[in-house]
Amino acid sequence: VLERATVSETTRANLLELFTSARDAIAEGVRETLGRDVPDLDLAADSALSFVHGIALMQRLTRDPELLERQLAYLKRTFALAVLDAANALGGRP
Repeated sequence: VLERATVSETTRANLLELFTSARDAIAEGVRETLGRDVPDLDLAADSALSFVHGIALMQRLTRDPELLERQLAYLKRTFALAVLDAANALGGRP
């Protein structure tokens, strides 16, 4: 899809559905874990998914398991900080 190749509308719709489902699952998991909603959870989930796609691309290029572990740990911290920041914007702790 990122290439300049033509992508069918069916493929585009299927990919959009996949990304939307993944985003919604991440957001719902956070809501269930915290027991409440926080602002911009969809954006935090979209960011995490974008990060995962970048990690996957880097792994295809480098095949470096140590880098993968570092990237995934960083993603975890970054996502947690984003959720914590959004929760703190509401006042109080998550």
